[in-house]
Amino acid sequence: MLDLETLLQPVLDDTSAPKPFAAVRDRAVALRQRRRVRRRVAASAFVSLTLAAGAIAAIGPSDRHTKVAVVGRAEMTTPTPTLTIGHPITITTPAMNMISAFGSIWVTQPDRVARFDPTTGRVTATIAVPGTSDFRDLAAGAGSIWVDDAGTETVTRIDPVRNRVVATLGMHKSLYVFDGLAFVDGKLWIVRPVPNDERAHGDVVSVDPTTDQITERATIPRTFTVMSGGQHALWYVHGTDLLRFDTRSLHVSVIRHHVNAVLAAADGHLWLQTTTACSVDCPAIAGGVIEADETTGAQIGTAIRLDGAVNVTATTSQGVLWLAGQPDSSSPGTVTPYDAVTHHSLARPVAVGLPIIAMTTIDHTLWIDAGGLTRITVSR
Repeated sequence: MLDLETLLQPVLDDTSAPKPFAAVRDRAVALRQRRRVRRRVAASAFVSLTLAAGAIAAIGPSDRHTKVAVVGRAEMTTPTPTLTIGHPITITTPAMNMISAFGSIWVTQPDRVARFDPTTGRVTATIAVPGTSDFRDLAAGAGSIWVDDAGTETVTRIDPVRNRVVATLGMHKSLYVFDGLAFVDGKLWIVRPVPNDERAHGDVVSVDPTTDQITERATIPRTFTVMSGGQHALWYVHGTDLLRFDTRSLHVSVIRHHVNAVLAAADGHLWLQTTTACSVDCPAIAGGVIEADETTGAQIGTAIRLDGAVNVTATTSQGVLWLAGQPDSSSPGTVTPYDAVTHHSLARPVAVGLPIIAMTTIDHTLWIDAGGLTRITVSR
């Protein structure tokens, strides 16, 4: 008796084998080509070599840490690195603002600037800088820490080697008030809006660190925030327009509409909180965070959704976007890491306090100013 396989064998022999998964294969080639043209944001040389075009996927929490696998290209044979997020450590220190510079964390307080060791979280220096403002901005550049005070209309310069004040710059009484510092193109830039008049303009002035004198001044649309992350530009929001101030021409231009805030800027890329969040080809939906090209304002990749978050803050480091926010003004916040290329979340949100004011990274630690300082260790 002949079985079915024997009867069908001549037919099978005369039939060419199908091309398995042709559509899937072609789609994979197209995706690889698209991924190659995406640009990275704020990655160090080590991370650029290790994680080039890598997609990062969460593998869930362990007993005390959340581990995230970093999956490289298929042809890579090196061991897969991991991102390990430690538990938050809260430091009960009041803070107005915070930056990382000169190997330390610098925090403004009502009458001083405090310096923290990023490894131990201990205060290594306190520098008396009296003031009357309820919020004091910080900037780093020209081998100095700069801190402003709107109440006295002064900018103080601190030497981080000797941990002491070396100069105090008076900005002269005027209708303008201090509300933003940025160091770019070898100069300190100070943004000064007119208070209590939304129709009025403000100005921006530059200070030459070799003389501690104002060298340039330009009138600009009124603003209360400023951001810089590269050369020749300051970014800020006026109404819901994203504006770019060119520090060479002193000219302001509109880069993008429907923007609530500039959250981070680095290496030619901006991270923006928008009034609409959308992938490249989708219609507008609820608000979110997008990556944008600093020159054209064009959106890069898909948006990160925000569900009514307030006090949204971001920072980038080693190919990771850290995004923090609160569900409302009276609820504690969270911070979540996202892959800076794919915009996918890398781990579950980590709970922090309120209100969220500032965030920075240094030496494999994430620091958040949220009702006191919170320090989170990060390692690969």
